[in-house]
Amino acid sequence: MLNKAQKLELREWRMKKGEQGGKKRGNNRGDRKVDNEKAIASAVEKKVTERLKAIEQENSKGVEAEAWVMSIMQKHADAGNKHPKVRISASTAQPAVPAPPTTPSAPSLKSIIKRATNAANVN
Repeated sequence: MLNKAQKLELREWRMKKGEQGGKKRGNNRGDRKVDNEKAIASAVEKKVTERLKAIEQENSKGVEAEAWVMSIMQKHADAGNKHPKVRISASTAQPAVPAPPTTPSAPSLKSIIKRATNAANVN
């Protein structure tokens, strides 16, 4: 054990050494603030960029597919139409004689079938 004089000397030496610097203890961890905002903003921006790129690729694939289908349809339409196209200009002429009023016409197919089924049901 140390006597009072030695204890006092040791205490003074520790105080003096503390003023000089030396190794700091873990107390400074609370003093330092971690800035997570930049890391979070960077991660969000990266994800948004990836998502926008995926949407753009999806749209471009759709446009390419649509153009391909339309080119095939145009190719088949041109192949089936061997005759030159005819243009008809807009006409504003009125017919000379108005159409005659509708007169009763021959019996329709529906009415003939209805009569046949009624005749079959009666017999």
